[in-house]
Amino acid sequence: MKITGMKLAAKLLCLIMTGSLFLISCSGAVTQPAKTFEKSKTWTIMVYMAADNNLEGDAIDDINEMENAAFDDSIRVVALLDRSESYDKSNGDWSDTRFLEIQRDPQQSDLLVSKRVSCTALGISASENTELNMANPKTLRTFVEYTKETYESDCYALIIWGHGNGWRYDDNKKTLLTEKPETRSFAYDEGNGSYMNVIDLGEALSGLSLDCIAFDTCFGAVFECFYQIKDCSTYLIGSPDSISSKGMNYTRLLESFSNSSYEPLDFCSSVLRSSPYEATWVKSDSLSNLKDSLDSFGETLGRAIDKKEVQLKLFNCFTSTIKGWQAPSTPCDLYLDLYSIGNWFSDDKNCAELGLSMEQAAIVSEKASELRNQLLFAGGSNRGNRADIGVLFGEINQEKVLSTVHSDSYIKGKINNQCLFVQESCGWVPAKNHDSVSVLDKLFYTSFS
Repeated sequence: MKITGMKLAAKLLCLIMTGSLFLISCSGAVTQPAKTFEKSKTWTIMVYMAADNNLEGDAIDDINEMENAAFDDSIRVVALLDRSESYDKSNGDWSDTRFLEIQRDPQQSDLLVSKRVSCTALGISASENTELNMANPKTLRTFVEYTKETYESDCYALIIWGHGNGWRYDDNKKTLLTEKPETRSFAYDEGNGSYMNVIDLGEALSGLSLDCIAFDTCFGAVFECFYQIKDCSTYLIGSPDSISSKGMNYTRLLESFSNSSYEPLDFCSSVLRSSPYEATWVKSDSLSNLKDSLDSFGETLGRAIDKKEVQLKLFNCFTSTIKGWQAPSTPCDLYLDLYSIGNWFSDDKNCAELGLSMEQAAIVSEKASELRNQLLFAGGSNRGNRADIGVLFGEINQEKVLSTVHSDSYIKGKINNQCLFVQESCGWVPAKNHDSVSVLDKLFYTSFS
């Protein structure tokens, strides 16, 4: 989930224009055109702001950032903002759900100046208060469908704003009032005591054909989430890590994007440039091949784990050598960086140090190289020319210790309602009877004499 507190300091990346086109190396080789380029596309940017929680004040700040931005009529920004009764008293202290057309505020005041409009599809009036459940996937779907019908544009982007907890969800769909908080996923709505899990998110966005979906949440760029919505948008953007409560800088985002040729990759680059945290973009059509590469690597490595010594060395490698992310609060999950996995294991000398035979090391190294190359092809980040995506390794318990088991939701076939990656993975996730050669089965559930 987002970490509340002061916004992380971030300096605007200096753009040096030496020709009609120049390279933004820190955004994954995304090219940024000069101001003279023709802007042939129109855009509508939708921001789904689930702020009926302790992020309410940050939502008001981010709307102000949007209003402070200077952008032309080719870009329209709308927001569905749900506030709380408890955390912020500014701007009339209203606590319902409102559909806003973002308007420019020349005075750059703290007061919101955006236009409040009616949305019949959501039952929202411009003059009456309406409380919506932002955790209901129908609310998200209707917001996107109505916006696309009402604000005709060449391209559409959706920003999912608020708390995020990666892949985690509870199959029993308990409410926030009774469940353990670590089982939530997105759009925490305290007023309705509910949340939207990753499966609901996929159903809400299915078939909507967006150009870009960006997560201004913690753990948006984990493979389990991206894979769930891979058919919903051309590009996906997010952070594999926990982020500050302020999230991205929306003034910088909109002004950076306004200074581009309005291609989808320009939007990706602008999001990365406005994010003071690790952020990555991926081409959605690359995710299936990436999953296949991860599975192939996982199966190959799993077969090579044939004795206790190798198992222990490999477990220690994953938890101490490979780059990973986890929330500072507990309990939480440990996500491993797919690129770090592919890059480290692509060196057969590293594999040999684990106790693998020369033949095993060569095969594992080959599969790891394929995984690394897929990430170089899949996208980019503001940390390098590759996609930085996390994948679940294990769960951290209340004692801040890595658990020896996984939730039923992450064990393939254990329950009926599982996310798409768990359903389809054969080389990474554990199986119901723990009889597979997947990496997690061999590391967590296989005993050697």
